[in-house]
Amino acid sequence: MLANNMTHVSSSHRNPTCPKCNGFYVTKEHDRQHRNPLILDCGHTFCEGCLVKMTRETKTSVECPDCKRVTHLPQGEASVRNLWPDVYITGWILCQQRMLLNQELEKLTPAGMVQSTGIRNPSEGEKMCRECFRRLAVCKCDKCDVIMCHGCFVKVHSKSNTLKQHQALPMTMDESLQLTQDCALHEGRELEYYCEDDRTPICSKCVIVGDHKGHVITSMEEKNKTVFTEMEPALHLANKVVRKLIKVDKSLTDFFPDSKTETATVITEIREHFQGLHGLLQAREKQLIEEVHAAYKEGIEPLESLKQQMQGERMKLEIAIRAAQRVLNNNNEVTLNARQILDRLNQAKEIPCIVLPRDTETTNKISFIRDGSFPTSILSHGEVQGKSQVRATWHTLSEMPAEIMNDDDDGLEGQTPTDTISIVSTPYSQESEDVVIEGELYFADEEECSVAGGVEFVQKSSDLAGSYQHTGQQPSVPRCRIRGKNEFVTVTHIVNPCKFMVQLKEDQATLRKLSRQINSWANTSRAKEIPTEVKPGDLVIVKYTRDEDWYRGRVKQVLGKGNVNKMELEVLYIDYGNSEVVGLERVRNMQTRFQNHPEFMVECSLFDIIPPDTGGWSKAATQQFCKMTDNKTLYMTVIREVNNVLHVDLSKPAIESTKNEVPISIRDALVFLELAQFVTPESGNITGKPAVIRQYIKPEPHYEGEVFNVIVTSVTDPHHFYIQEIGDVSTYFAEMMNKMQKVYKKQNSMDLWTIYCPKKDMVCSCQYSSDNMFYRAIITNLPGRKQVDVVYVDFGNRERVHYSRLRVLLDEFLILPAQAVKCKLVDVAPKDSSKTWSENAKQWWSEKVNLSKFTVKIAEVTENKVYSVVLMKEYNEGGPQISMNSKLVTKGHAISTGDRSRPFSEEQLQHMSAGSQESLTDSSTRSSSLLLGRESSSVSTESLSSAVSLTPGTSPRKLLSPAPDGSLSDSSSGAKKKSRLTPNQKKKSKPQSSSEENPDVEVKIGHFLDPSFFYVYIVDETLNKLMEDMEEEYCDSDPQWISWDEETYCAARRPEDRKWYRARITKIVHKNLVEVFLVDFGFQETVQTSELRSLRKDFSQSAAFSFPCHLADVVPAGDQSNWSRTACEFMLDETRSKKLYIKKKGEKVKMSMPVDLILETDVPESALEPARKSYTSLIEMMKDSGLVIPAPGALSGKKTPVKVQLKTYPIKFYDPPIPPNDNSFIGIPVYVDFSAIVYLQEVQQDEEFKEMSEEIQMRFIDSDPHKFEDMEWQLNQACIAFFHLDQQWYRAKILSLEPHCVKVKFVDFGNCERVSYDKIRADVEDFMYLPPQCFECVLHNTIPNTESGKWPKGTLDYLHKMCVTKPCVIDVVERVPEEPLKVKVMLPDRQDLSSVLEREGLVIKEDSLLELILNSEEIEKVLKTKNPYRCAPMFCLGEYFHVLITHVEIPNVVYYQHTRYSGDEADERSDEINEQLQKLEQMWVELNEAGPISPPLQRPRPGMMCCAQYGFDHCWYRGLVITSPDHQSQVLVLYVDFGTSEVVMLDRVRSLPSEFHSLPAQAQRLVLSGISHPPQDSSWSRQAQEEMLRVTGAKVVQCCVKRLDPLQGELFSTEGDWTNARLVYQQLIDDGVLHFQEDSDLQDETLSGTCAIELEEVEDLGVVEEEKEDSLSDVEKAPSGLVVVEVDRLEGEQTTE
Repeated sequence: MLANNMTHVSSSHRNPTCPKCNGFYVTKEHDRQHRNPLILDCGHTFCEGCLVKMTRETKTSVECPDCKRVTHLPQGEASVRNLWPDVYITGWILCQQRMLLNQELEKLTPAGMVQSTGIRNPSEGEKMCRECFRRLAVCKCDKCDVIMCHGCFVKVHSKSNTLKQHQALPMTMDESLQLTQDCALHEGRELEYYCEDDRTPICSKCVIVGDHKGHVITSMEEKNKTVFTEMEPALHLANKVVRKLIKVDKSLTDFFPDSKTETATVITEIREHFQGLHGLLQAREKQLIEEVHAAYKEGIEPLESLKQQMQGERMKLEIAIRAAQRVLNNNNEVTLNARQILDRLNQAKEIPCIVLPRDTETTNKISFIRDGSFPTSILSHGEVQGKSQVRATWHTLSEMPAEIMNDDDDGLEGQTPTDTISIVSTPYSQESEDVVIEGELYFADEEECSVAGGVEFVQKSSDLAGSYQHTGQQPSVPRCRIRGKNEFVTVTHIVNPCKFMVQLKEDQATLRKLSRQINSWANTSRAKEIPTEVKPGDLVIVKYTRDEDWYRGRVKQVLGKGNVNKMELEVLYIDYGNSEVVGLERVRNMQTRFQNHPEFMVECSLFDIIPPDTGGWSKAATQQFCKMTDNKTLYMTVIREVNNVLHVDLSKPAIESTKNEVPISIRDALVFLELAQFVTPESGNITGKPAVIRQYIKPEPHYEGEVFNVIVTSVTDPHHFYIQEIGDVSTYFAEMMNKMQKVYKKQNSMDLWTIYCPKKDMVCSCQYSSDNMFYRAIITNLPGRKQVDVVYVDFGNRERVHYSRLRVLLDEFLILPAQAVKCKLVDVAPKDSSKTWSENAKQWWSEKVNLSKFTVKIAEVTENKVYSVVLMKEYNEGGPQISMNSKLVTKGHAISTGDRSRPFSEEQLQHMSAGSQESLTDSSTRSSSLLLGRESSSVSTESLSSAVSLTPGTSPRKLLSPAPDGSLSDSSSGAKKKSRLTPNQKKKSKPQSSSEENPDVEVKIGHFLDPSFFYVYIVDETLNKLMEDMEEEYCDSDPQWISWDEETYCAARRPEDRKWYRARITKIVHKNLVEVFLVDFGFQETVQTSELRSLRKDFSQSAAFSFPCHLADVVPAGDQSNWSRTACEFMLDETRSKKLYIKKKGEKVKMSMPVDLILETDVPESALEPARKSYTSLIEMMKDSGLVIPAPGALSGKKTPVKVQLKTYPIKFYDPPIPPNDNSFIGIPVYVDFSAIVYLQEVQQDEEFKEMSEEIQMRFIDSDPHKFEDMEWQLNQACIAFFHLDQQWYRAKILSLEPHCVKVKFVDFGNCERVSYDKIRADVEDFMYLPPQCFECVLHNTIPNTESGKWPKGTLDYLHKMCVTKPCVIDVVERVPEEPLKVKVMLPDRQDLSSVLEREGLVIKEDSLLELILNSEEIEKVLKTKNPYRCAPMFCLGEYFHVLITHVEIPNVVYYQHTRYSGDEADERSDEINEQLQKLEQMWVELNEAGPISPPLQRPRPGMMCCAQYGFDHCWYRGLVITSPDHQSQVLVLYVDFGTSEVVMLDRVRSLPSEFHSLPAQAQRLVLSGISHPPQDSSWSRQAQEEMLRVTGAKVVQCCVKRLDPLQGELFSTEGDWTNARLVYQQLIDDGVLHFQEDSDLQDETLSGTCAIELEEVEDLGVVEEEKEDSLSDVEKAPSGLVVVEVDRLEGEQTTE
């Protein structure tokens, strides 16, 4: 334990920081300015960035911020880099980085293996492992008789089921405690006898022939009999001690001192001190070195000056010599300065020209004098005092009191396995009929009748549950229901929509426990007695006929009373609502303990609906009601209670994929389906608030003059048509459409996402009638008869459909804005004087533009967001674009009203005629193109049906189809662009048959595996420019510490050459290590996350330059399944230094293109021929070298490839796993993934699965891989895959296919892995007879404590340690079809897994108030520091006054408003309160007129006044901004006059007019004194919030202030006087919902009246405040503090008081 703590401390030291900016120091990279530590002359260290900033101010010097000493920097900023680096801090940083790297690498050790640093020599008494001989042996196998280390024991004994039964015995086990021992003299003989003479155990051979012959011998059994009597009490004591030790071991960690707390401060102080000493030492070192340079310069300077002087004299003398020679050689020249030349020559004798060495004094040489005492003093510098105290003592049981000695049971002995794993069936079949339906017909005589179809009709409505009157025994009274209370329920029994039974979801766990107890008692011998006297109303235990389990029931009537043997009882199952007739032998008397629980059945009726006609509820209505409620958890809202029947509204909760969707009301659905009608029209909205309708994101607006490419999707006439932009979003739109088809066409999604109650303006997914595909739509009208009118938002056309074609639109399909944009042609008008378009014009326009691609130019933008456009089309490549506006006029279908629709000239008409037959498809796209983010080989035609025009009869496959090369056509944004061609591409193509041809496309080989799989990339200037731009962009970039996901595109720096490449993340190896695929070159690399950057948008526009290839129609010579090393090296050598050109040889196979590579060779000129280039086929070269041979079927000589008959295996798919039917069972968690899914296997003796696993290993252990070209793998296909950790084969299914690997999921264990294609097998048919053995579960009411909702790695490690591979008790809480089971997991030590994780802070409860608590903290901070509003009048401490609770923020924080005062209560303060309340009413009216027209709030920040539109009633109120805008442009606003807060969009926030500033905030924030959450809860629960709302919300209570900062107080009931006042929430305290801890000192001070001084201080403060207010202007007076309270209601309550 201590070793681990020390490791943690050493690895968690923070890097040193700059004292100026507090930023961490960072080493220098690539000459880029980082936070490099540099030393000033004074010895203090600062980062380079801070020094540069300080130098910019002082220019040539910098003053130390610590000691103010000046360091001179003559060259300004340039001199900063010449300062000495602090080598101590630099070395510390490097050591820290290396230590962190080593720790991360240690984590990569395979699970179950023990890390080792090498072979060690055992000390005396130590023994080495006999398996690895590297580690010390720690255990001994009880069967193998071999000593091993722990890692080897697990590794060896996990290979088979037999070895798994062996147990590891500790090496230090006392041999005297072994039950059997061998004789030391006779090997293999057990000690069976005891020699009384020698007092030693002996064997049978010792008795006969040994030294003990003739001694008194006793058998060991007789000898041990005297010990057995003493063993039982000793065993009991030992068990108690073991339990104590287990408990102490779990809590012992608390007694260890926290190493971080104990040592961090001291270690930081030591490090900072010695860091300063190192800085001083380095500064002194620098100073001494500068002195050495100065001393050296002092001796050199005279020689330097003499040398310069001699050079000058020499130059002057040489000039004089040349002048003299010139004079002497030319007698005819007249020389004027001959005398000066002579004088200069004569001065030569005075010039020093000889240098001789001089003797120097050795004692005065430059040297360094050391201070010998300093190193010695360093070793003793400083001292550490004190020590960590031992915080625990050890005692035996005899030394401690009895209560401590007996506290370790903790209830462990009172439970049995039956209590935790036994199950009970409910009185209905869970497999099929979760809801029992009774049909009720309204006949005048109420006679018994029945209806075919499986619906049972009861005899009389008076006999149904809830209506029976009895006077006998009864369970405890059911809990009262609160009006407006919302609960989750399940429907258990149906008569009709106005009479059905429900069970509360929260009661079902209690009911299951009660059912287990009832069945356990009923099956005992004590419960065999059959009751003899039974009367109506008696409570009994009844054996249900469908599942033969026992349930609570009540006798409704007794049949056949005359004959006891034939007596039958009609009983009502009081917990479910159904009834049946049973024999007396199936009935038992109910014990009293089973009557303590209330009836769990609740009778309900749908509120305010009746049958559509007088004939009563139809069979169709009841069956539809059953369909919508069957086996579903519903959301019940209680409206009222009449005669113990709850009138409710049931709604389907919003599913996870549509969090913001309005819950679907069952009442509304029945009314829409015309199976019911509302009694009153206004009853359709029971909450009184409008439903929040989800909306599509508004598309980005276009502006006048914009030009972009579009496709016309829907046409009415030239003034009404829709376009869809072709751009960056097209690929995403295609993927979304493809995913929508897969999601909504699943069989199990029919009922889950069906919309039973459409609403106007509701977004939805609608199945189009012409092609039965699903498209995004919005409902525009409800014409009746179950029909709806929709408009398809991505295409613009409309349709009337049946409601059954509608589906709920998932949130993931709302991300993309609506794609259809409404347009009209500009400058054209109908020829008809009626201003309507003729049928001929409409027909011509539809034929010419529908489903066609155009270039659009925005001419005008109208007020209703309709674009007036010019539609242009290019008829000839490179030619001018033709305006469809003008063509419409030229054809005579319209008249021109402006310059943008002029008729065509004759030249333009001729050009159109010449180009009308040409294709508009750009065929110059590269065959290898790969759109970044979507590989062209994986883009199916089906996924590209996105831009379908939804006109009847139109094929959905015409738009955005793949280009001939496989890439997406028309995917670039903006106006239409021509493809960029390389010089070779611009040449005219030639046939490729001749060896002298010049091929078109030049390529290079990127990643190479063998001739059957390699990547090539196109040689293009675009690629070179892209690489240069990326290098410039990212070369000096800082690391981006963001969370990366698989399949994300990014920029990655390759470790080999340190260059930046475009890449795709293929695998997250570790949180700091990822595998990436370089999309432009085909390489696979492993890089650190610090070497990744977000890819700039324009870098992702161009297609990827690499694609996979293989040499066509050849196989390896010799062994046709494996390529030889010689063949691979030959191909690499021949292609390394030559230009390569690619030649396509067929269509793609498995995403790999069959090609031949053409090699370009320079042929030098000869006497007969000039120099030229030769082109040779690589395939032919390898054939000539005998390295390849033609593939089977390739010898026919045909140029088209011959299809080879593939070896096929039957494609199989696994059946879904079958979870246990029992709701409580023992299971083993086998895997937990990042998405919080737990994979479970049920514990059962399934020899069949074991035999199948062994047969799989035997068949595939030496099997050959399938040939790549023989297989056509499919998604979700069943297979057998190889798992690398244990080298075993397991059943799996395919999740994704990639060029070099495949991702599989092991169906019997749940984990996933990427494996190469040679590690999977398709012949799985013989192993399909068993379904997958593991099934998915999630922890009930538990979610990860992360923003992403996924488990972090640390939590996963903890989960695996706690529960994986350990048998646990699993309780199923909820079953939802096609979803993981919601379960509770009881660990082997009987702890609840969710509770353990919550204590560790790793998870939170789904019903947690965490968001409300965080908002409350933000509000408290802003109100305390940035509140611009003034406060309402305050009362003194201890004074009681009436308030209205307007809002409950969290259970212990409320907001109140003062109430009105009248009569005798009036005084100055009450008058002020009444006046402010009057102003508040008047201000509310004025503010709702001014709010909508107020200007938007500019740059909102916490503490700003504002007015905001409240989402509940859409009225405007004064507010206070609490948080800054988030990424969705939302802010948290507090409505200061009522205390309510909500997150508001910025378009609903306005500046607060100045005339509303002066009124103080009317809502006061009050913290309830002494109130906190219960100690057993980690935080506030939703139950506490709801209960607090119930007892205080919108009620007038008495308040007593206990403290002012922050404002704290208590709330009392208004009944009685304050002397015996009762807390409003006292009942919640008594029930344990709230925890109250009384502050006695404060209470005594308040109640005794001893706070007079404080009250005077408060009054003085009030006087000062009034004086201050008088001195302020109206604008400077700032108010504070929403629940909307009706004035009349408020006055009514005051009057009542």
